[in-house]
Amino acid sequence: MLLLLFLIIQDTAQIRAWQTPPDTSEIITYYGKKIIYYPPEEKVFLLGSAWVKYQDYRIFSDTIVYNLRTNILSAYKEVNFISRTESIYGKEFHYNIHTRRGVMKKAKTRTADGFLNADCLYLIKEKTLLAENCYYTTCNHTPPHYYFYGKRLKILLDDMAITQPILLELQRLPVAAAPFWFFPIATKRKSGLLPFKVGRSSVEGYYARGISYYLVINDYSDLTFYLDVMQKKGLRPKIEGVYLVNPFASGNLLLTYIDEWDTKKKLFSINAKHSSRFLFETDLGAYIDYQNDARYLPEYSEERIEWLKQEIVSEVGLSRRIKNFGRTAFTFRHYHDFPRQITTMLMPSVSFNLYQRPIFKNFGISPSISYSREEWKDRDTLGQDSLRRREERVSASLGLYLPPLPFTSIGLVNSFSAGRRREEVVMPRTARRSNYLLMNNGISLSHPLPEGIYLSENFSYNHRLNFERDSVFPVVNYNFSLNSGLNLYRPFYLSFFTLNGILHQVSPSVFYNFQPEIKIKGIWGFPRFDTLPLSHNIGINIGNTFQGKFGKEEFISNIGSVNLNLSYNLISKNLTPLNVSFEFILLNQPNASSQIFLSFNCPIETLRPKDLSISSSFSYQLSQFPFFLRWLPADTLERKTPISFTLNHIYSPPVNNMLLYSFSFALKGWSFSMSGGYNFQETKRKITDYTINIWKDLHCWEAIIFFSGLGTNWRYDFKIRIKKIPDVSIGKGILEFLLP
Repeated sequence: MLLLLFLIIQDTAQIRAWQTPPDTSEIITYYGKKIIYYPPEEKVFLLGSAWVKYQDYRIFSDTIVYNLRTNILSAYKEVNFISRTESIYGKEFHYNIHTRRGVMKKAKTRTADGFLNADCLYLIKEKTLLAENCYYTTCNHTPPHYYFYGKRLKILLDDMAITQPILLELQRLPVAAAPFWFFPIATKRKSGLLPFKVGRSSVEGYYARGISYYLVINDYSDLTFYLDVMQKKGLRPKIEGVYLVNPFASGNLLLTYIDEWDTKKKLFSINAKHSSRFLFETDLGAYIDYQNDARYLPEYSEERIEWLKQEIVSEVGLSRRIKNFGRTAFTFRHYHDFPRQITTMLMPSVSFNLYQRPIFKNFGISPSISYSREEWKDRDTLGQDSLRRREERVSASLGLYLPPLPFTSIGLVNSFSAGRRREEVVMPRTARRSNYLLMNNGISLSHPLPEGIYLSENFSYNHRLNFERDSVFPVVNYNFSLNSGLNLYRPFYLSFFTLNGILHQVSPSVFYNFQPEIKIKGIWGFPRFDTLPLSHNIGINIGNTFQGKFGKEEFISNIGSVNLNLSYNLISKNLTPLNVSFEFILLNQPNASSQIFLSFNCPIETLRPKDLSISSSFSYQLSQFPFFLRWLPADTLERKTPISFTLNHIYSPPVNNMLLYSFSFALKGWSFSMSGGYNFQETKRKITDYTINIWKDLHCWEAIIFFSGLGTNWRYDFKIRIKKIPDVSIGKGILEFLLP
């Protein structure tokens, strides 16, 4: 069969080639500047820029020798062996074409974003390599800054590499060792073990975190099984699942559990999210966030947002659209507040909304109906139920739509609710039951008039009947309001720096509000006009907005606004304080912005501002070298916003005086960021929170220093880790038992 490779005029070779049936998968293609056949030893020599191609394998070398007796292909000097997934360089190569096994000496190859050198590299079967005295590194420097040394290494191509033992050397200085190690080198999702972390801390003792197995179920879903082993705390298993089937369903699931050895407490958490679309236009959405103890996640989480987590919310919703008819929805919700020991459950809420339907000549309705059942539980400091409440409610709405009228648009609000409530006090044990009927009605009229003038009226009527035992307690209120105003515009053709003009809009408006006292007669309530009303006000509002036109492109941007609000109480016969609010955009550029917001109340009698509130902000991102950095080399600063600076100040005496800040600075190979808050009102703890991050590029390594605090909680960490293998790090995790 192999004699098909060589056009050598030998009778026996011609007979073998002629008698062998053609098989394109076994054809070998070869080339050499000079080809020599040595019959006594049945060897073929390819000399000078030689290469051989066989199936998915290619071999390039200066000299290639093929032994027809042993079926061994040998290459010498600079050898390059290429397969479908790998390219290996070496000094000497031997390969048996029939058994498909081979060996390469002084082999070099690249895999998993790194470089592998070995004294001997054996191909024992397809996609399986064994190596002796191998060195692996992700550093492209010569010589490398670091490498892993393994006496024996097994490589499962496109899967995983396993070595035993392993030694980490920095600048040829041994710094860490392990009896074995493994790391994934697959380019696609594949089941298998994942690397984990080991260390020691004063709280957990010796630990191994993230011992995990990754299971690929199919192209759309996978599972990861984790185990944290802690000498003092115990075993903490976790299960994480992810699935994505576009556009039908997606979601994730995380389950954690620990039975703490030191506290004897069993803690667990459930976090899940799901969304899916079924047939008949049905949507399902679910979010579950549950933990049985408030301290569980804050103590075990490194995420700052989890430190002060004090409440959990879970919700499941199912909705279905009925084509050209309506929509129905089911909702279940669970809420728990750990500090106040309050639990609220909505089980369930059901609603149905009918799409708008015409009834006669431009009149339409959109009725809806809903049912909800809600429960509240309050617990005392011992965790016992102290108060339970349950409420059921049925609500309906007509949703009447009227045809548009000239210069008038009409809006209607109408709803009806009926419900019952039960409230139970545990200690002393008492119970209270009540039923109620509630009706809400309203009408609003809007009249756009010429010259930018508008007028609107609103009227609402709310009626509630509370039934307790044999008594009925009605609660009724009426409310009427009127609002009218206009919009005026005036341009100012100014030229100042990049400003090319200002547009000023003035929107004066007057409003009137009246809410009468109610006279109860039976179950009905009637407005009274013979006594003082509950509310009776008239007022004026003047709104001012300013827009500017900037630059040669004349782009339009808001400059600011000024609003004045004053009302007169017709009952007490006095003016309410004048409410004034200013908002000015001081700077609005692509790399810088600044604005200030000011509001206060000014009593007419004294004209002294009260309830002052000032909020200001400033942000800047470097687009070119500032003057104080012009002396640095041109490539010193990073190209992407090397300097970023943000300030936010909130001042509202005597309660609030808070400064929020963030700053980041990136030199070549360095990055520094800082953010936090400073409370000027506090006497003891003025710094409310802070975060500091320092990053240093070490070629193939990186150094990270992290500080963070929020209230009385604080964390810090430092490590040096390999960029492409971040799980390999040296830092606090190793020395944690000696550090605070």
